[in-house]
Amino acid sequence: MAEAVNSRVKINSRGRMTLPKGIMEALDLKSGNGVMILLRAGRKRAHIILAGDDEILARGKQAEEEFASGKTRDIREYARERGIEV
Repeated sequence: MAEAVNSRVKINSRGRMTLPKGIMEALDLKSGNGVMILLRAGRKRAHIILAGDDEILARGKQAEEEFASGKTRDIREYARERGIEV
């Protein structure tokens, strides 16, 4: 896999985006594979996470709900409080 693959993707009028061939190949994605898009509150950044099945998606949703409710914390926040560089 390439060290870095960057692509600009446009969202169509139906809210859909098409991942470029280079991204698909770098992630070994095939039609029908699941991915999870992770967004953090207050940040304009998204991460695409490969998802093998519905269980992974369910766990991701559960983790986001726990984070939003304050049951868990962002690891970067935890590190900053302890003077750890990340």
